[in-house]
Amino acid sequence: MTEYTKLHNIFKRIGWEEVEGFSELNKIFIIASLAQDTPLMFLDEPTTALDFQNQMHIWEIMCEIAEEEKAILACSHDPNHVAWFCDRVVVMADGTVISNGKPKEVITEEGLGRIYENTCTVRSMADTQMVIPLCIAAGDCSASEKTTTI
Repeated sequence: MTEYTKLHNIFKRIGWEEVEGFSELNKIFIIASLAQDTPLMFLDEPTTALDFQNQMHIWEIMCEIAEEEKAILACSHDPNHVAWFCDRVVVMADGTVISNGKPKEVITEEGLGRIYENTCTVRSMADTQMVIPLCIAAGDCSASEKTTTI
C-alpha cells in the first residue's frame, strides 16, 4: 500500500472523503511539512501521477517555499522539472552519485545518456533547458509511436 493510499484511507476514516486524487494528497503532504516549520523539507516525487497543470502548481509552491529560506530536497525522475525549477542537482545511477552541480552543468546529453541510455537530448529554448526524446529531435518518430490523446 502506497503512502497516498494510506493517507487517503485515513481521510475517508475521519470523513474527509472529498479529498481525492494525488494532487490534493500532494498538497496535504506539503501542508503537513510546512506545519512542522523545519528548515529542510524532504519530498519524494511530489508530482507523481499529476496532470501538467498540477505538476506546475506543486513546483510553484515549492519555489515559494524555497524563497522563504527553506531548503527542499526533492527526488524527481523528470529532468525537465529539475532543469526548470532546481538550483542544484545531484544525479545518481545505481546508487552512486555520477554528477552534481547547477542544472545547466549537470543536465547534459552526456550525463543523461548515462542514466537514460541515449534516449534523449538537451535543447535550449528561451535560455531554458528542455530534455526531449531523440526521435522527436531527429524527426524520426513514426505516427505509430505517438498518441493523439492528451
